[in-house]
Amino acid sequence: MVNQAQTLRNDALNGVGIVAWQKLSELGLKLLELDRKRAEYKKCVDAHTGTLVVGFTAIDAGGGGASDDRRADLWDVSGPQPVLLESVPVSSGSFAFNGSIPSGQFAVAISGTDTATSTGPDFRSGPITAAPAATPNVEIVLGPMVTLTADDISRWFAAVPAAPVQSLAVTGVGTVAVDIQSIAAALVPPALRLTGVGTLSGSVSFLGSVASPLSVTVTLGLVPTTNPNPLLPAELTLVAPPHVDISGPLAAYGAVLNAAIATFAGDWILELMRPIVQQEVSDAAARALSLVGLPPSVTLSIRKLSVTPTSVTFQPVLGAIGTVLSTYQPPAAQVVTP
Repeated sequence: MVNQAQTLRNDALNGVGIVAWQKLSELGLKLLELDRKRAEYKKCVDAHTGTLVVGFTAIDAGGGGASDDRRADLWDVSGPQPVLLESVPVSSGSFAFNGSIPSGQFAVAISGTDTATSTGPDFRSGPITAAPAATPNVEIVLGPMVTLTADDISRWFAAVPAAPVQSLAVTGVGTVAVDIQSIAAALVPPALRLTGVGTLSGSVSFLGSVASPLSVTVTLGLVPTTNPNPLLPAELTLVAPPHVDISGPLAAYGAVLNAAIATFAGDWILELMRPIVQQEVSDAAARALSLVGLPPSVTLSIRKLSVTPTSVTFQPVLGAIGTVLSTYQPPAAQVVTP
């Protein structure tokens, strides 16, 4: 191709008028093609040389995305919060980090570069304590799209164990007991809305021992986890401060009580629901792959997730270091019986 470009250049230099312009145009097209080839070559070389070179294999199990463009991120996870050190493209089945590898714990994450269709990572390694001597390999399995109905989501929250009565010391009011007795869930795109109903009781000056009906509404976002550590595949986040309604005798203290209960309710819901979401999402991903449970040594990530008025849809991605996924043969006991 370089020789062809050089010949066209010589022809252009020897041409006059229309011939010269035609040859210059042909040379321009050839130079653009040559630039593309050189960029592809450099990208390939960069992906195969560096401080840490990692192979990459994507297996499409029905959800699509095996051939999508991706980037690999190197994180320092030795501190209280992950710190992004370097991002490099994944090319021709591998990627390479060129900077120094942290002496403490580090992690590798792989994500799609199309933000319109990929909202979460394809792979999260979790903490790694030392760079491997040989070239490691990362494998992912892109699962089929999973749909959870509004009834499924309601079941998650209906399964919440009865919360212990919480005592709150509220300035200007005294000690009150918050008893959330039931939680109902609804899908309000792009979030989930929870309504907890219960009783607020306490001994208040001038009123004595009183009890009031209580309702708390919490709006939660359900989003893919982007943390490089293999924590929850999907995370619950507070979209807005909880809304509290108090009626009956304690309604007069509404402003003060609302602030205290809103803080308690938001923290309580998140703490209680995170492990349930982890289990339910993992179970749904395994079921979509006809498995009783996900294989050991495999990390579950969520690549895409959307909330509609009737369902939550997501694409699970299994990830592992080594050849765990490409050599996996499902044991009979792990495959769901029809």
